[in-house]
Amino acid sequence: MGFLNFIIFAVLSELILVTGNQPPVFIDDMNNLLIQENTPVGTIVYTLKGSDPENSTVHYGIVGTDRLQVDSLTGLVKLIAPLDREVNDTLRFNVTLEDEVGNFSGSNSVLNNNLVQVFVSVIIVDVNDNPPVFKNAPYEVLVPEDTPVGNTIFSHILVEDEDLTGETLEVKCVDNLQTLKSCSKFSIETWNSSQQYYKGGVVLKEPLDYNDKQFYQFILIAYDGLHNTTTSFEVKVGDIQNTPPIFQGSLTGIIQEDDPIGTLVMTVQARDGDRGLPRKIQYELLTNPLDYFLLDPVTGELRTARPLDREALKEATGVISLKILAREIIDGFPGNDSLTTSIATASVTIKDVNDVAPQFNEREYKVSIPENIAHGTTLPNLNMTVTDPDVGNNSAFSLRLNDVSGAFAVEPSHATGSTSVSIRVVNGTLDYENPNNRKYIVLVIAEETDTNPKLSSTATVTVEITDANDNPPQFEQERLTATVSETASPGSVVATFTATDRDSGKFGTDGIVYELIGDGAEKFHVNPKTGVITVADCENPGSPDCLDFETRPVYYLPYKATDDEGKGQSTTIPLKITLTDSNDNIPLFTSDTYRAVIDEGATKFEPPLQVLARDVDKTSQIFYSIIEGNTHSLFNIDAHTGEITVANPDGLDMSGISSDFVHLTVQASDGKFTSNSSVNITVLDVNNNSPIFERESYVATIKEDTPVGTSVESVSATDADTGINAVLVYKIEKGAFEDFTIDNKSGVISVASKLDYDLRNTYTLKVIAVDGGTPALTGTTVVEITVVNSNDKIPFFSPPTQRAEVTEDATIGTIIHRLVAKDLDVSTPDALNYAISEPITAVDKNGKEVIGDAPFKDFFSVDRETGEVLVAKPLLRDVAAVVRLTVSVTDITAPTPQHGSGTLVITIIDVNDFAPEFPPPWTRSKPKYMLDFLEEQPIGSLLGNFAATDKDSNIARYEINPPSDYFTVENITGTVKTSSRIDYEKTPQLNFTLIAYDSGVPQFSSSADFIVNIINVNDKDPIFNQTEYFATIPENSPKNTFVTKVHATDLDAGKFGEVTYSLIGEHSNDFVIDSKNGEIKIANIGVLDREARQEIIIQVLATDGGPAETHRSVVATVHIKILDVNDNPPAFTQHHYTAKI
Repeated sequence: MGFLNFIIFAVLSELILVTGNQPPVFIDDMNNLLIQENTPVGTIVYTLKGSDPENSTVHYGIVGTDRLQVDSLTGLVKLIAPLDREVNDTLRFNVTLEDEVGNFSGSNSVLNNNLVQVFVSVIIVDVNDNPPVFKNAPYEVLVPEDTPVGNTIFSHILVEDEDLTGETLEVKCVDNLQTLKSCSKFSIETWNSSQQYYKGGVVLKEPLDYNDKQFYQFILIAYDGLHNTTTSFEVKVGDIQNTPPIFQGSLTGIIQEDDPIGTLVMTVQARDGDRGLPRKIQYELLTNPLDYFLLDPVTGELRTARPLDREALKEATGVISLKILAREIIDGFPGNDSLTTSIATASVTIKDVNDVAPQFNEREYKVSIPENIAHGTTLPNLNMTVTDPDVGNNSAFSLRLNDVSGAFAVEPSHATGSTSVSIRVVNGTLDYENPNNRKYIVLVIAEETDTNPKLSSTATVTVEITDANDNPPQFEQERLTATVSETASPGSVVATFTATDRDSGKFGTDGIVYELIGDGAEKFHVNPKTGVITVADCENPGSPDCLDFETRPVYYLPYKATDDEGKGQSTTIPLKITLTDSNDNIPLFTSDTYRAVIDEGATKFEPPLQVLARDVDKTSQIFYSIIEGNTHSLFNIDAHTGEITVANPDGLDMSGISSDFVHLTVQASDGKFTSNSSVNITVLDVNNNSPIFERESYVATIKEDTPVGTSVESVSATDADTGINAVLVYKIEKGAFEDFTIDNKSGVISVASKLDYDLRNTYTLKVIAVDGGTPALTGTTVVEITVVNSNDKIPFFSPPTQRAEVTEDATIGTIIHRLVAKDLDVSTPDALNYAISEPITAVDKNGKEVIGDAPFKDFFSVDRETGEVLVAKPLLRDVAAVVRLTVSVTDITAPTPQHGSGTLVITIIDVNDFAPEFPPPWTRSKPKYMLDFLEEQPIGSLLGNFAATDKDSNIARYEINPPSDYFTVENITGTVKTSSRIDYEKTPQLNFTLIAYDSGVPQFSSSADFIVNIINVNDKDPIFNQTEYFATIPENSPKNTFVTKVHATDLDAGKFGEVTYSLIGEHSNDFVIDSKNGEIKIANIGVLDREARQEIIIQVLATDGGPAETHRSVVATVHIKILDVNDNPPAFTQHHYTAKI
């Protein structure tokens, strides 16, 4: 940079010698400007400022960057391309300033313009704009189902974030829509977390069960406070032998009672609860009531063992329950623990043969019912049931009656097995008064419907009829009416109403009792025997508590007559009692006091003034009158409407009346009762005098530094009106500019805000006085105020933030800047003194704040009188690259010292003379790395971090040149990762070159050659040429007989591709296999018994040549069918047989 400055100085000197024209000068050049990387394209980020000594037009330019653009005339710098701190954290370029020289005076020669270039650095500030990234994702893990809760099942959750800012990384679990509640099974544990790195694992929270669920899937979300990234996580559950057999299908059977011995009832089926390598099942009967059945232990067939007898069973349902035991076969022997056995209950239903008729629970039944029993009523206390112990169609029967009267019906008409029976009254009139109808005898018949022959049985029912009160009282009319005065005295007869009853005795007319019911019945009294209705007792007839026409003019009450002395049947009819009105209420005004306002001289009230009284008596008429307060008969009242009007048609005349208020008393009368109310009338004065100020104008003088709130002048005005019309309010109508205010009551004008002589030194205030009349009247005066100047301005820096540059090797005493400050109250620079004060801060060459009491605070000093800034101590750019000085300026001529402050930003410019260096074993004489790397690593796998260092500048960026198909480098960190999967079989060795660039000027770079040897890994499974194999052998085959041959291949190279064979499973010891060629032969001829088993299944395990901890294997199933040969003689099922004839 020092060399560049020297060149510019030489060129400018040459221009001055030749042309006499001075070059333009930058005032603000944007060096060390901070810009956030997410600044939108199009944003104005800075304004370049420059000037020319000859005041000619200057033009701005930017050279060396494609991210910024400057307006050549205004100097506005605009962002034209996106920024990315992770790609480049510093922009370094030149800004140019060019003047317009034009033609030299007195000469025809054309002169070149002066062009000044300044190198600047713009620091890109990091923001959180990159999401976190999962490493080696997606994740999957195989977990045995018996893994204890609390175990860590996965410990390699890795997340990285390129940003330096943002919150500490967090990882959370979210359920997958296909496998809900997976996150309740597992928890995410955080082991190490920062803003750029996260490491954690997965811990089992709840037990696993292979039979319940074979895999779980959930989503991992990494969050940095703003962005998030997701990846999938799959947990596969490994099966182990820990589940007992599971019964399948139906365990129910149905047989006929007369089915022969050996009939198949059902086939019991069960399977091993563990699905990985299921075992065979053996069956056994644990319970066998009456020894009716036999169970085949291999096939599970359940058959009858002896003749069946349904009637011998304890349960009438014909259902027999059997306990069945299922055992897993382990190495040829049945298991006997809870993990290898299961018990289930089977049920067998024996169907019946019809041999029993329906049976009644009694032979005879007796009941009594009243003569007035309702049709459809069930005979009480009958308690009849019919039962047929047969089942199915054999137990179906019908019910019917043999009833000559036809008065009864039986329910239900059909039933099966057993039913309760009811008999209902359905027809005929039961009349106790007819001796022939006092007793009925009915025959009930139950007969089978679906059998041949149809078996049946009968029962008799005797029904006796009893007498009842079956006639209600009857009135001659359907509705009753009566009338009575609201003031009738207690005991006054209202009316008499009676009824008759066709029954005799207490059930007839002699036993009738009368009563009034309903709301209001208590206002009347009824003689219960005679039916005479009278007015009930009441202390104040005509009041709301008694009969009151105004409260309730009509009573609608139910009138009830009941025979059997009030306990029998009843009849209720409506009774309407109408009250006649009487004048018994006082008229009442709607308001105790009425109020009105009227102007003096008015001829009527606006709105009209009307009093109103109400009388609840419908027949009363109200009359109004003024009985007090109508002095000089100023008002009239309409006797019928109550409207009050001005008596004088020329208007209201208040002459001779001292008060503005008139109080009237008005009366309302209905001819019998009266009531009074007050009317208050306010008469308003007329506003006809304007306020008048004591002086037409006022003059005042005040100092510039007068405190806020100080009184300046007082104005006063008077109004000839009285009352509210004479109450004045003062206002400043204009001219105060919010610097003065006036007390609206006293008229005192005072300072409202700090005065500034330089901004305004004279004020002309227009002040008005407003009275309280309607409409309001005003008066006006003018107040002239003159402001006297005082030294009250604080000195300030122009601009507030000033910038300077100095090379790192500048000598002590070098002048690098002259501070520029102004004070509007002084005219000579001698009045200003300069100083450097705290805080003094700095930024290092990495753009980070320097913390602590570093020596950078003593790098510079300032001349107190001239403001010149000088180098005070040797500069150390490794300590601070940019120093921010707080500078102050003091006006020493003010009565009290006045201080101003600003900021001086000084950039210490580096001199670049060292190229970047990669870490060992790289050297400049041998710039290469030789590395080994496993094949088939996930995309993004780390090859290594090769961060270079530079003795005098930062590393600007890294690149692989030419680009590699398999590796990428992170531009900022120098970390090299894979960009695609690498296959050893295709590319056993890879080469690329990594280049590091520093940020110095001029920029230097270094390169490193990489030789990456790919290490072969065992990453391919063996593959059988068939998924299953089938073979057949005779059951008498000798040992070492060839059975079949299996074959598998492995695509891995070298020893990893070599395949060996072995047998696993239940019968792995009964056969042998050649480990190289896959030939299977017989080892144990004892298992070849077709009568014991028809097929043997073995599993062949194919394993590749990888190490024990990484070898891969697959399993194929071999089905060996055993062919029958004639090797067993016939055998009797019993040693002895016995028969009787």
